[in-house]
Amino acid sequence: MIVKMKHLDLLCVAEEGENTLRALRDMGAVHLDLAAAEGAELTAAKGAAADAEKAVRLILKARETTEAVEHRPHGVSEVLALEAERSELKTLLEEIKKEIRKLRTELKGLQEKQQQADRQKKNWKELAAQSWQPKRDGDPELLLRQIIEAAARKSELKLNNLGSVRLTRVNQDFSFA
Repeated sequence: MIVKMKHLDLLCVAEEGENTLRALRDMGAVHLDLAAAEGAELTAAKGAAADAEKAVRLILKARETTEAVEHRPHGVSEVLALEAERSELKTLLEEIKKEIRKLRTELKGLQEKQQQADRQKKNWKELAAQSWQPKRDGDPELLLRQIIEAAARKSELKLNNLGSVRLTRVNQDFSFA
């Protein structure tokens, strides 16, 4: 007696595909016609199956790389969304690392400039300590007048009129006559 066959669409994980086909053939319960399967529903089902496979791979990979973490069931769309977010965060992390490297280079340059400025400041302080300081060395106008008068007396020159000495200040520490 021949019984009319019913159409059956069977979806399974790709890794188990061969085992599933072998088990169905061994039972003799179904006749497999893989070429007849077409259409929008099949395309959608294949896409969903591919997404599910990807989600399973991601979950297995996560379980291998993480230690004691609470495992709870996730929907395929949730796993794929988490993977997309992880990928975005990874990209953001790389951008942040790049910015950190750039800022470290900039900081190093600024530190070198600061060291150079500190050396220059030290040199100026040493120069200021060696230069004429009115508090320490006396009033330059008065001292120059005294030196000129002493030289004139020693030379036996008569000074009728001695002009004034003009003092010009560069800043608080430096001046010249």
